[in-house]
Amino acid sequence: MENFKGTARFIYDELVNEPAPEPNNVKKPQSVTKLRQEYESGKVTFNNARYESGLDPAAPENYKVIEEEVHRLQDEYKRTSLLFEENQERAETLRDQLETTINMRVLEIQQRFKNYMSGFQFEGQIDWKQQEDRKGRGLFHLFIRARKEGHRGSLEDVSVKARGGRVGKGVSGGEESLSSLLFELALLQNLQTVPGFIVMDEFDSGLDEQRKLKVFDLYASELKRKLIILSPKSHENSYLDRFYKAYIVHHDPTVPWSKVTELILKG
Repeated sequence: MENFKGTARFIYDELVNEPAPEPNNVKKPQSVTKLRQEYESGKVTFNNARYESGLDPAAPENYKVIEEEVHRLQDEYKRTSLLFEENQERAETLRDQLETTINMRVLEIQQRFKNYMSGFQFEGQIDWKQQEDRKGRGLFHLFIRARKEGHRGSLEDVSVKARGGRVGKGVSGGEESLSSLLFELALLQNLQTVPGFIVMDEFDSGLDEQRKLKVFDLYASELKRKLIILSPKSHENSYLDRFYKAYIVHHDPTVPWSKVTELILKG
């Protein structure tokens, strides 16, 4: 017993200091033989673990290195989380500012558009909405609506008809072209940059002679810069006289080249 007390002191002390069991739940004390067997088994397990082969002697040092790396990554994660939250708040603020700016720009364009449309006895309206594509990118769509003055029907969505090819009830094809041209003029007036010239492809193809002259004069007076018109058809002299120069392209389908003739209309 004295030998056991010396070799397994912690087990002996635990047994000695263990409180007495309740009378109704009396435990049978373990024998010295059983305790010695458990001691010897624990000693063998300890020695096997202590002298186990293949252990890396640098394991404690490696553990400290890994522990420091874990702490560093945890700190970096906290910093990144804070930055992410700050960027989210900043993105929301920028989105609000963008929507405010778009609303202001649309109101400015719409006021000009209404004024231009009124000059042709039409009512006009511009709306916009934001959507997200499959990649989560924000897309902004403008919608142009038009109606003849005094017409009781609803404003015709010219932009949807232009994309879908539907025929409107209250607006003809030429009037759709007129609405689009007047919208483009209002949009050009709202650009931050001022280009030296503007090129318009088939600008007049959907307009009758009277509206063509009036729209061109409106563009010239409002933009006050050089206009280059590409047109697939011939025109009356009353329209051509508004230009300084004209270039006529003669194409002969039987030969692989075209001829360009310059007409100087104004000095």
